Amino acid sequence: MAKTNIKFENFYNQGFTLIEVLLSILLFSIFLVGFVGVLIYMLKTSLISGDYERAVVLAEEGLEATLSIRDENYPLLVEGTHGLTIMQNKWALSGSGDIIDEYNREIIIEEIDTSTRKVTSRVIWDKSGRDGELELVTYMSDWVTTPGEDPGGAGGGKEEWCNPGLSVETLDLPKNGMALALTAIEGKAFAGTGENASGVSLAYITITDTDPPDAEIQGIVDGYKTNDVFGTEDYMYIGTDTNKAEVAIIEESTLTEVGYFDANGNDDARAVFVVGNVGYMIHGSHLRLFDLTSKSGSRSEIDNISTEGPASNLFVLGGYAYITLEGSSNELQIVDVSNPNDIAIVGQSNLGSQDGVDVHVSPSGTRAYVATAHSTTAPEFHVIDTSSKNGNRPVIGTYDTGDMDPKGVRIFPGSVGIIVGHGGEEYQVMDIEDETDIIECGFVEVDTGINAVDAIVEADNDAYAYILTRDSNSEFQIVEGGSGGSSGGGGGGSGEGSVLILRRD
Repeated sequence: MAKTNIKFENFYNQGFTLIEVLLSILLFSIFLVGFVGVLIYMLKTSLISGDYERAVVLAEEGLEATLSIRDENYPLLVEGTHGLTIMQNKWALSGSGDIIDEYNREIIIEEIDTSTRKVTSRVIWDKSGRDGELELVTYMSDWVTTPGEDPGGAGGGKEEWCNPGLSVETLDLPKNGMALALTAIEGKAFAGTGENASGVSLAYITITDTDPPDAEIQGIVDGYKTNDVFGTEDYMYIGTDTNKAEVAIIEESTLTEVGYFDANGNDDARAVFVVGNVGYMIHGSHLRLFDLTSKSGSRSEIDNISTEGPASNLFVLGGYAYITLEGSSNELQIVDVSNPNDIAIVGQSNLGSQDGVDVHVSPSGTRAYVATAHSTTAPEFHVIDTSSKNGNRPVIGTYDTGDMDPKGVRIFPGSVGIIVGHGGEEYQVMDIEDETDIIECGFVEVDTGINAVDAIVEADNDAYAYILTRDSNSEFQIVEGGSGGSSGGGGGGSGEGSVLILRRD
């Protein structure tokens, strides 16, 4: 009998292939669902970050607008919840809120006393389920209630800045090295060392709200050469010469690095600034923006733009970055950063042939104050009209610092400017009430020279200038106004200042 061999091999193979196909489809479906979920999460996170950044810009604009109203007519700052509008090319309070696209902004004014207002700029948004709320708070005073007098009853009046008294308390910055970088917020100062690796990278200092103030070193950070530093309530940002971490993010509570920003290229971080969840860094001839929605790990770049020449410093306010330049036909450039993902240079100012050194901007954003390097033939301080940010911005007034080579500048309410540097009168007080005729109204001799300055106006109207000197035994000093003296005359300073020297035991 013939044998019949039936082969089932093909049937088995076909069945096994079908199982493989079904299993592959299942695995692909699981992967696809997970991938789409991650993609949706990333998109939502990006949208939330954009919502927050837009809210920060609107809240800042609200404070700037309110400040311009204060400057125009303080009694208009009446208690209540207000909106903002523009009338006759000026900001004005109107209604109980104003709506910008999908954002609702409220200006809440509370009376602290007859000459002080607490101002809260609140922004609320609800965009297809992505809701949020943000508040920025400041205090505004009637600085011009009585000419030459601080209406809050403490050291902020022009008269007090122009004729300072003397008060000294001692404490020390640790180690040797050249203290170059300084930033301050109310109750805190952050001082850093550059040039000399033997210095401490950063000293974290707390300052009491007393008269005179009492300063104490809370801790130090080491391991970097610090070119600049920026401090907030919870974090410190160090601009370094480290190629793989040009900006180090330090957590205040632990004084340890928790994150960093690594920029393309080999240039050092010369200046750093932070607004909301966006960091700004001067890096050679570039302004670079980086993401701070989280402070941990490597932070990604958002956008960058080439400046006209090597950049030296910056100040960010109201959606614009103001950048000083070296070796350029313009010493100031203005960059629109209102959309961090698409920044653009919109304005500039030619201040002469000296390099730009430092810049400070009025709270209203209508004036930029720039210090340039020493010249025997040209002024070193410049007031620039930035009421518009576009095109060539005109210089309104200038001031000659004499033999001093400027290193920093800050402006106080009440039309007072502080400019510091090396040589001549190292700490000069300027009366800038008449911007076309700026005069010196006081000075302090600090013969070792001053490397940096920052300014603070406290909630109770006390105002101080913090400086970093080249004195290796007393690098950090606080200068406050004294009592009495004339507020209007030129060159009327006593040559003495109220100085708190920080010394470590």
